[in-house]
Formats: sequence, C-alpha cells, structure tokens
Amino acid sequence: LRPGWTYRAECLHKPRHNVICYDRVPRGHVILFDVDGGEEAYLAHNHKLDEAERLGLECVPLLHVGKVDSADELRALLAATSVLGGSKVEGVVAKNYRRFAADGHALMGKHVSEEFKEVHKKDWRLRNPNQLDVLEDIVASLRTPARWSKAVLHLRERGELEDGPRDIGPLLKEVNRDVLEEEGEAVREKLFKWAWKKTISRGITRGLPEWYKERLLERQFDGTLQEQGDR
Repeated sequence: LRPGWTYRAECLHKPRHNVICYDRVPRGHVILFDVDGGEEAYLAHNHKLDEAERLGLECVPLLHVGKVDSADELRALLAATSVLGGSKVEGVVAKNYRRFAADGHALMGKHVSEEFKEVHKKDWRLRNPNQLDVLEDIVASLRTPARWSKAVLHLRERGELEDGPRDIGPLLKEVNRDVLEEEGEAVREKLFKWAWKKTISRGITRGLPEWYKERLLERQFDGTLQEQGDR
C-alpha cells in the first residue's frame, strides 16, 4: 500500500456474504471500492483500476457517469448483475468527488434495492426469531397429518372410534396427549433456549455494569484498590 493513501475495500471470506450468495469471491478475497490519495483526493476510476491491478485486487465496476434523471434510470442500475455473479447488485453508491458536506467529506450516498432489503429482512428474522416466530415454528413442526393418523389409530385400537363427527373431540385430546408425552421435553427445551438467549440471560445481568463501576468508584476513594495494588 502507498504511504499516506487510504484504501477502502470489502473482504469476502466465502461466496455467501450476509444474505447474498455470489458465484465467487473476489481475487484475494478483497474488492476495492475507493482510494483516497490525500485528503478527499479520490482516484478517478481508471486510476483506481490501475492501483487495484498493481495490488493484485479487483475493483468494483463503474455503472454510470453523470446525472441520473429519473427513478426508472436508477432502477435500471439496480437490475445489473454483480461483478461477482450469482445475484443482482445489492445497491448503487452515488459519489460526487467535487462537492463536499459541512464536515469536509465528499458527498456520497447509497441506494439499496428493495429486493435486497426484503431478503435481508427475512434472513434477519430467521436468525433473530421473536416469540411468535418460535411458537409458530414449533406448531408447524408438530401439526402433521401423520400425527393425526396416529391419533386415529390409537382410538381405533382402544375401541373408542365411532367413525363419525363425535370422534373429533377425542381425537383433539389424543393428539395433544401424544405430543405432550413424546415431544413435551423437546418443546420445553426449545422454548427455554429461546427465552434464555433473548430475555432471561440479559435480564439477570441488566444493570450489572453500572453497579460494578459504582462499586469500583467507591473503592477508589476508600483506598481499597490502592492497598491491593501495593501488595
């Protein structure tokens, strides 16, 4: 790397990155997207390509130069396939290296595609289920025709099946009894695992950092910490 220059890039360990699954990773697992040769003195795209080549890296492509005049034009850019293949681009970054914000930095902004937002939202919910998600997942795994057929078989074996509408009540009770007996422990374990991770483990330590720092502060002034340090 050149001294005094700032390189901005993204590292991809494997083709699946966040919620997007690309066809490949970039050369060296790093893809370059900006090079600042001084203070907000960014390299033009052709020079950035040369610098990336010198480093043995790939560089993000230039999708458009000039003004974007309409929402349709922006959507067309979002329809482009990623340079890494396998997916459309996550979004587009608009940069104006000639205009600066109040903080002195060049103006830049990113527009993320609605498609990516939706995929990201679904993926986040899978990895961070709420209470309703957990309950629905448990119900979906246990609510099966095979289990209902099993209840019918049990009632028939016990001579309790009439082959009529009056069977429905006993069947409901039999399904619940069977699930509680065979899957009760697994359900309890799953509920506890979710509750422990999301609520209980956090709740029992809520306020501990502040409490401990207050304790350290008090000991700092009563000389306890100093005495221990001198031993």
